[in-house]
Amino acid sequence: MAITGEFLKEFISKGISYESYRNLIDTLQLEGRSTAVEDTEERAHYTSLNVKRMDRIDKKVDLLQTINLRLLELSGNYTFLLLAESWCADASQIVPVIAKIAANSYQINLKILLRDENLGLMDEFLSNGGRAIPKLLIIDRDEDRIVGEWGARPQEAVEMVKAYKAEHGKIDENFKIGLQKWYNKNKGIAIQEEILEVLELVDEKVLA
Repeated sequence: MAITGEFLKEFISKGISYESYRNLIDTLQLEGRSTAVEDTEERAHYTSLNVKRMDRIDKKVDLLQTINLRLLELSGNYTFLLLAESWCADASQIVPVIAKIAANSYQINLKILLRDENLGLMDEFLSNGGRAIPKLLIIDRDEDRIVGEWGARPQEAVEMVKAYKAEHGKIDENFKIGLQKWYNKNKGIAIQEEILEVLELVDEKVLA
C-alpha cells in the first residue's frame, strides 16, 4: 500500500492524545478489560500491571536536560504517530517517555493509535516480519509524509532479546521480568536518546 498524505491523514485524525490514552486504559483496567480487539483475562491482567508501570513513569521519570536542549534546536514540525496497546509491557515503559518528549516541544504533536484497530498502517511497518509495538512514526507535518520511525524497543533491549533467544530458544516469563527491571534501571534514558537521534537526523534532512 502506498503511504500517501491522505492515507496518513486518515490515521492521524483517529489518533488520540496521551491523556485520552491514559484515561481509556485506566477505565478499562477498572472494568477488568484491555484494549485488545479479542480481549482475554491474560491481557486484562497485563493491562492492570501496565497501569501501575505507567503511573510510576509519569511521576518519576523526567527528560534529561540535554534532551530538552536538543528539542529546542529542532527546525521542523512533526506529528508523532504511535501504535500501542494497553496489554503490551514494552509500551507501558516506552509510551509515557515518548509523551514526555512530545510535551516538551511545541513542534511535536503526539497521536496514539491502537495497533489492532489499525492493522492497515501497522502492516506497513513490521519489525522482522512481526507487528511489534510500540511503533513510532515521525511525520513531517508540512509535507504530510513519514520521515522517520523507531521501535519497538531500545537497541540494548533488542540485543538482550536476541541473546536470550539464542541461549534459551524463546522468551519466557523469567526474561520478561528481567527486561522490566532493565527498563526501570535505565529510567527511559535509552528511549530518549535513541528517539532524539532519529529526530535530529530527520530534522537535518528537512532543512537540507
